[in-house]
Amino acid sequence: MPERLTASKVRISDLINGKWVDTPEGPRLELPWEEKVSRVRVLATVVSRFQSEDGKFSTLTLDDGTETIRLKVFQGSKMLEGFQPGDLIDVVGKIKQFEGETYILPETIRKVDDPNLETLRRLEILLKIKRFKPQESEKELLKKKVLEEIEKAKDGIEYEKLLKLAPEDRIEQVVNELLGEGICYEPSPGRIKKV
Repeated sequence: MPERLTASKVRISDLINGKWVDTPEGPRLELPWEEKVSRVRVLATVVSRFQSEDGKFSTLTLDDGTETIRLKVFQGSKMLEGFQPGDLIDVVGKIKQFEGETYILPETIRKVDDPNLETLRRLEILLKIKRFKPQESEKELLKKKVLEEIEKAKDGIEYEKLLKLAPEDRIEQVVNELLGEGICYEPSPGRIKKV
């Protein structure tokens, strides 16, 4: 039996603004700070509900102050019974996309009575984002180092010499950015020069 993935605490806007990527484990939603998720945990207020006439399909629309998203339940919509607009709920579920709409397929839902949990959740998410940010600054430092090395060499520098600064995958990413931004170019294959 496959191991269940941890549900990541997120803001709805991060889900809506994320991009879908293929990974060896299957499709994942990449959040703006580069975390890839398939299970999420959202704390939000119910703003509307819908149930089909035959009772086989139900939705709750949630709003956490950053954006809205729908919970969708198929074949067994009893899971959403008892929740009304205005209720603050904590949802754990799988993030899905269909016809361009990102939605949550809920696994568990519980009503929250303490509004202080909203503030706590926001702080937890901000701390998590802050932990991911140093990777960006490390990347910027590496970019500066690479650019300095390229500037030192009048006729450009061989790509192989840049590999002494960091692992190849990180150097390749930085060099591709410099080339893409038009800061550098390749006068010949394997040689990088500043414009």
